[in-house]
Amino acid sequence: MTDTQDLESYLASYVLTSEQGLGRLHTSGVTAEDFQFPDPYAVMRVAETLDEQGEPVTPKSVQQLMKQKGVWEREERPVPAQEWWSGFVGQGQDQSGVETAIRYVRTSSTLRDMGGPAEEICKLTQNGHDPTEAIEEARDLTADLLEVQREPENTVMEGSDIGHGIIDLLESEERQEIYLPTGFPGLDALIDGLKVGRVNVLAGRSNHGKSLWCDQLMLNIARRWKGKGKRVLKFDLENTDLDLQARLASNLSGVPIRKVQQAFQGDADLAEPHAEKVVKAAGRISDLPITVDSNASADSQYIRSRVRAEQTKGEVGLVIVDYITQMAESGDSAMEKVMGALSSLHALAKNEDIPVVVVAQINRSPLSAQSPEPQIHHLMWSDELAQKPAQVLMLHSPHAHWEQTESQHAPEPDREELYLFVRKNKGGQGVYEFKFKEDCLRVVDPKDRDNQDNAPF
Repeated sequence: MTDTQDLESYLASYVLTSEQGLGRLHTSGVTAEDFQFPDPYAVMRVAETLDEQGEPVTPKSVQQLMKQKGVWEREERPVPAQEWWSGFVGQGQDQSGVETAIRYVRTSSTLRDMGGPAEEICKLTQNGHDPTEAIEEARDLTADLLEVQREPENTVMEGSDIGHGIIDLLESEERQEIYLPTGFPGLDALIDGLKVGRVNVLAGRSNHGKSLWCDQLMLNIARRWKGKGKRVLKFDLENTDLDLQARLASNLSGVPIRKVQQAFQGDADLAEPHAEKVVKAAGRISDLPITVDSNASADSQYIRSRVRAEQTKGEVGLVIVDYITQMAESGDSAMEKVMGALSSLHALAKNEDIPVVVVAQINRSPLSAQSPEPQIHHLMWSDELAQKPAQVLMLHSPHAHWEQTESQHAPEPDREELYLFVRKNKGGQGVYEFKFKEDCLRVVDPKDRDNQDNAPF
C-alpha cells in the first residue's frame, strides 16, 4: 500500500468507529471526493449517503448499504470481502493520528487538482518522459510538505514550487538516487529497492529470519560496493560478535551453521574441505566494506554520532539497525521509546540521504493458524509508522509459524519457503517468495541465477 491509501483507509475506518467521525472530517474540509482509492472512497460515499438520509453511520449500516449498492464485493481485492472488512474496520480505533491523516489526504487531493504544473508534467510524459518518476517525486514531496508543516522554523513549499520541482527533475539528465537495489533481482523488479532518505522497516515474528535476511542484504550490497568507497554500517544490538561471525562464515562458505558454531566454540574440529571453505569465507568477509557495531546500549544519538564518524572515513551508503526495540532510547514507556527511536532514525536517513533499514519484531498473539500473514497493525507502533514516509516489508516463514502455533494439525510446510510481504511502499506492492537454506542460513532469490545452490562468493 502507498501512504495515501493507508491513511485514506484509516480515516474511512475512523468514520465508521467514531460517532462524530464524519462531522470531524467535514469540518476539516474533507469529503468522499478527496479520496482516490476505491474501498475508502466507497465507504465514505456510503457513510455520507446515510448521513444525508438522517440514518446512523455504523459499521453494520454502511456494510448493508454497500451490499445494496453493489460495492461490497470487488475483484481487485486480494482477500474475501468479509476478511477485508474485519481488518478495515479495526484500523480506526486508535484516533491519535486523525489530524495528521486529515492533513495528508487533504493536501494530496489539492496536489492532484493542481493546475499549470500538472498540465506541463502531462505534456512532458506524453513526449517520452517516464511518468513514474514524476508520480514518485510528487508523493515524496507531499510527505516532505506535511513534515515541515509540523516544524514552524522551516519554510513550507507551495504547491506550485513542488510542481515546478518535479518538472525540473523530469527535464534533468542527471540520475536521481531514489532507490538502493537490494541485490535480490526478483524483489528489486517488484519494489525497485530500498528507499533512499527513508526508514525501511523489516518486521516479522520471532525466529522468522529477520536478522538472517538482513545479513544477506548486507552481503549482497557490500559485494557490489567492494572497492567503490561505500560501506554498510550495521548496528547489531541483539547478537554477539561470535554469533554474527558464525552466521556470515556459514552463509559465504556453505558449511552447515552447526558445524561452524561447534568449531568456533572449540567443541569439534572442521573436516579439511569445510575448514578450507570457512577460512576462504573469512578472507572474503575481511575484504568487504562492512562495519558492525554490537554496542548493546546504543540509542539513536549514539547511532547518529557513529554514522557521522564513519562518514569521515568513507561514505556510509546503508545503515541497518537490528533491532529497534533493543535500542536504549529514553522514554516513559516502550511505545514512547520506539516512537522516539523511529523519528530519530527517520531524521538520520533524510539528513544523510541514505536508506536506513530498521528490524522490528511483532507480537506472537495477533497471528493465528488461520491467518498467519503479518500486517502493519500487528506492530504496536503502527499508527506512528503510518504517519512516516517509510517502506514496510514483513517477513513470514510458514514453517517457523507452524512450529510456533499451538495446533499443528496442518501438514508441515516446506522449510525453504520464506515470504516477504510489501505492506507499505511508494511503488510496487505484493508478496515475494524467497528460498531459505536452513543449513547455512542463506536467503536465496529464486530469480538470481548466479546464487542458487553454491556459496555466493
